[in-house]
Amino acid sequence: MLVSLPRNASVRSRCLVRALGPVRTLVFVGLLATTAGTAAKVGALDVIPDDLAEWTEVGEIITETPGAWDEKSLQIFGIVKLSGTYYLYYGSGFDGCWDQHADVAHKSVGLATSSDGINFTKHPASPVLIPHDFVPVSAHEEGIRLARIRWIEDLGKFVGFFGVEDPGGPDTCPYGATSGCDCNISVDAFVYTASSVDGINWTPEGEVSGAYNQDGNESYGSAFEYASGNYYLWSHYASGGHTFHASKGTDNTSLTELGVVPELNFGWSPLETFLHDDNNTVTFIYVPNGPEYEGDELRFGTCTLDEPTVVTDVRLITDQGAHRFSAMLKDEEAGLWRWYYGFGAAGDPVLLRTAPIEGGSSDVDSPSESSAGALRLSVSPNPFRESTRIEYALATSEHVTVTVFDMSGRRVSQLVDSPRSAGSYTVDWDAGQASGLRLASGAYMILVEAGPWKEQRQLVFQR
Repeated sequence: MLVSLPRNASVRSRCLVRALGPVRTLVFVGLLATTAGTAAKVGALDVIPDDLAEWTEVGEIITETPGAWDEKSLQIFGIVKLSGTYYLYYGSGFDGCWDQHADVAHKSVGLATSSDGINFTKHPASPVLIPHDFVPVSAHEEGIRLARIRWIEDLGKFVGFFGVEDPGGPDTCPYGATSGCDCNISVDAFVYTASSVDGINWTPEGEVSGAYNQDGNESYGSAFEYASGNYYLWSHYASGGHTFHASKGTDNTSLTELGVVPELNFGWSPLETFLHDDNNTVTFIYVPNGPEYEGDELRFGTCTLDEPTVVTDVRLITDQGAHRFSAMLKDEEAGLWRWYYGFGAAGDPVLLRTAPIEGGSSDVDSPSESSAGALRLSVSPNPFRESTRIEYALATSEHVTVTVFDMSGRRVSQLVDSPRSAGSYTVDWDAGQASGLRLASGAYMILVEAGPWKEQRQLVFQR
C-alpha cells in the first residue's frame, strides 16, 4: 500500500504497530476505510498477473516429513494471513494407493505457520483434522481428499469445506496389504464443513446437504468464497463422469445447488478461487485433467457471484509442468501476490512464487496519491536475495533520510541522511552487508523521509 503522511506522524511507530499482529492496520482507499484482510474496496479491479514471467520463484516452503503422518503427498488446502501470521493448510497421508498405515495416516489436514510468509513451521497440533472427525473409523479410506479453508472476517472465524471419503461399497482389499494399488475399494464421498476460531482447534459441523451429497456418489468440496452473507461452493462430483457443481446459501451446512459448471467438467483435479476487491468477480485457477487434455495446462478463468456457473475469459497460463494445487493470497501489507502451489505427488514440496501488486507497495512506478507527486518511492527487486535498489524522486529540495528497520522497529541500516535537490535518486541496500549484521530472511521496512513527507515499503529478504 502507498501511504504518505505529514512529518509529524510517526511512521516508525506504525512499523511497530504492523509488527505487533493483533492490532489491525486501517487501509484507506478513496473514501472507504477497511481493516486489512477484508475485500470491500473502491476503484479498479485488482488484477492477478497471468504471465509467469512477472512472477519471482521463491522456492520450497514446506516438504514432507519422513516417518511422520505427513510423509506422503503434500497438497495445498488454503492460505490465510491474519494479525501478522500466515496460516498454510495442507493435506497429506495418502500416496494414491491403499496401504497398511494406521487410520490417522490416511489423508488428513496439517497446519504450518509463518511470520513472513516464507519460513514456515509445521504446527505441533497437526494434523488438525483427520477423516474420523467426520466419518466412522474404517480400515479402508483415502480420507480428506480435497478441502478449502478460509478466514471469514464477517464471522470472525475460519471455515472449511472438506471432501471426505467413507467406504460404502465392496471391499476387495485386505487391510494391511502391501500391494494396495492392486486392489479395489468402492467408496462414497461427501462434503462436510467445520469451523475454528483460532485456526488450530476445529469444530466439525456436519455434512453439507444438497443434491450432490447422495449415497453411491463421490462429492468433494473443492473451492468456496463468502460474500454478502452467502457461501458459494464449487464441488467436484464423480458419478459416471466428472462434473463441477456450484451451490449457494447463508448456512454452511445447507446449500442450494445452482447447477453444473460446464467449463470445469474434467477429471480428478482441484480448483482454487480468488475473490477480487469488487466482492463479486472470481478468478478460477485449475488444471484440466482428462483424456482430452495433456494434463499440463494451467488455466485461469473468470466468473461472477451473480452467475457462478458461467466461466469466461479462459486463458492458458502454461502448458509446461502445470501444478494441480494452488492457493492465492493478496498480501497488501507486503505489496505482493503470494501464489503457493504444488504438484501433489509423492516427494513434491509446497512452493511459493510472488509478484508485485499493481499499484501496491512493491510496484515500481506507483506514486503516492496523498503526496500529489511530492515524493515518489519504489523498490526493485522485491523480494530479493542479496541487494535491492531504492529509487526516490523529489519535487522540491529537502533534507532526506532513507532508513531500514526490522519489523520490531529496530534500525538496521541508515542509507541516506543529507540534503537533496529536486530530482531522482537511487541507493542500493545490500542486506548481506548491513552494518556488519547477518540479517535473517524475512520482512523489513524501508522508510524515506523528505521534508514534510514520508513513504515506506515492506521488503522481503530471502537468503
